[in-house]
Amino acid sequence: MENVMKTVGIKLNLIIPQEQELKTLFEAFRTGINWSLNEIEKRYQVFVSRFEEIPKENRIDGVCPECNTEKNLTFLNRYTNRKYCSSCAMKTYSEYTVRKEIYGVGDRVVANDLKSVIEIPVKTHYAMLFSQAYAMWKSYNAWRIKRNRELGVVEAELSSYPDQRYLHAAMLIEQKAADTKRSNPKMIWKTAKAHATKEVFRDFSDKEQKEIRRLHDKLMDVRRLKRPISFPHLEECRTIMMASGFVQWDNGELYLTLWGKGRKRIDFWGKEYLKQYILKMEADNNVYCNITKKNGDYYLMYPLEIKVKQPPAIEECDPFVVLSSPTRIGVFGYDEDGALNSVKWMSTGQLAFSKRHFKEKRAEITVRKSPDEKMRKIRRRRKKIRRRGNVEQRYVSTYNHQISRKVVDYIMEQSENPKILLWDVGNGITQNFGKQLNYLKNLWPVVQQQDYLRHKAMQVSIPIVEIKYNKCNDLVCSSCGAKQKNGKKPAKAITQLIKGIKNFKCESCGYEVNQLINQANNIVSMQ
Repeated sequence: MENVMKTVGIKLNLIIPQEQELKTLFEAFRTGINWSLNEIEKRYQVFVSRFEEIPKENRIDGVCPECNTEKNLTFLNRYTNRKYCSSCAMKTYSEYTVRKEIYGVGDRVVANDLKSVIEIPVKTHYAMLFSQAYAMWKSYNAWRIKRNRELGVVEAELSSYPDQRYLHAAMLIEQKAADTKRSNPKMIWKTAKAHATKEVFRDFSDKEQKEIRRLHDKLMDVRRLKRPISFPHLEECRTIMMASGFVQWDNGELYLTLWGKGRKRIDFWGKEYLKQYILKMEADNNVYCNITKKNGDYYLMYPLEIKVKQPPAIEECDPFVVLSSPTRIGVFGYDEDGALNSVKWMSTGQLAFSKRHFKEKRAEITVRKSPDEKMRKIRRRRKKIRRRGNVEQRYVSTYNHQISRKVVDYIMEQSENPKILLWDVGNGITQNFGKQLNYLKNLWPVVQQQDYLRHKAMQVSIPIVEIKYNKCNDLVCSSCGAKQKNGKKPAKAITQLIKGIKNFKCESCGYEVNQLINQANNIVSMQ
């Protein structure tokens, strides 16, 4: 067994006063985080104006004048010309220093106090608020430093480039494209650039054109990296951090400390599912959690350390191929020699029928029945669509959850050490198959079925081996290996499945078998 960290999302069922408290707390966090971000940035700009980083090759070991210890000196003070270690130089904007300067605790009073900006009855929320703000600023600053370093590398390469003729040609492409766009405003920028590139490349060979394109990409990188980046500012706070002790479990009940002092009992959804984790949560009460707001609902994101069974080596697992068509799913088990030993069919015809029904209803409501139809009738039909809401999405999602659970349960019954071979059709299903096949394709939610199957298999530690779409898309006979043709073009397996062709018959050897079984045999033979 192996310990794994898992975050459980618990949907809170709040009463109106509790929801108002959370809204007030989220708004207070938004105001406090924005103010804290500005204070941290002020101190960082002081550091930037005072210190500059010494290049790695010029750094030396010595005594830092601030802490009087022997360290590697990495920063130079511009005013005193003295070298400092990174800890002392960066102390100006470190989390501890800024927290001490803007957050007065107890009797300690500071000049710019966070408590004077927002007033929260529970003082511990201030510490969580500042930690959240500093984490946001740190992420933004790391991205800013990365951009500046990347800009410095690209500019250094361009400034020291030996052949200025190529560099001038790369710059000329942009100038000519701008002139073309200015003279013909209706022309799109992509076309103007293509004309300019063709004109500039006239005097260069293919090898030189390749080098000019590379330099042009570098110039575009410089332009991208020089664009101003916006400083983080929250228009709406969607996540807040909760301190340890603010989230407690007692006899299966959840208690939270929100805006006011004292803990409050909070109802939640999914109690049957959470029964497996409740005892663990009660034993591990002092944890830091997040409360996240999504689509008007609030979720408690609770971290848990759970024990997961360590799967055996993937070569030792029994292979099971899971394939689907618009009307059914097939689960095929194979032995060590690659011979088919079990087949399980699960019908999804009800799902296909329901999706067709929903599609026809949508078309019936939206299509104008006659040119003379009055607008009030059209508005009534639009209201019907709004009333239906996302009923189709919920039905399809629930159905796919249930069918994927059945697939995993069946595989678990058949073998103690299974593995799933999954033909990933995510890339192939998005292409255009023509009007008639596109209609049938849209009735087949195979991508969602495969996503849910991955999730369910991961929960019970079943390894999944994904087969790339292009590797198995050619329609091949699993008996003789002959590639089938559709006229002059090679036949494709995905097209046969979308059309609903159930049986496969080889054109060369006459071997006849179910279409999904033939595809499963080909997938297993690739392992």
